[in-house]
Amino acid sequence: MAYKPKIMLKYGDIIEFFEEYDVVFGKPRGKGDLGEIFLDEWRVVLDPNQSEESLGVTLLHEILHYFYDDRLGDSIDEVFIEKETQHYVKHRSDIIKFAMSFISLK
Repeated sequence: MAYKPKIMLKYGDIIEFFEEYDVVFGKPRGKGDLGEIFLDEWRVVLDPNQSEESLGVTLLHEILHYFYDDRLGDSIDEVFIEKETQHYVKHRSDIIKFAMSFISLK
């Protein structure tokens, strides 16, 4: 049976995220982390030293943290979030492209 995410993100969900959160480029605090969400500061930090494709995946990963940790109140582990992210990479790359349209790579 194919993996099915716990929540199915829609375009409106991505818009909601960007209405509430700022996305900035910088160095996440965790060693080796490519992104980090600060729920109490309403911002996401993305490491700019990654390919555009990787940046999109990282952005979606942090957006999923927002929906699970903040909106649903579930404290979800990284393995689960990564599994969810990979579902979108394989089956809903349009969601990743849409999310990327909200940030400037310059």
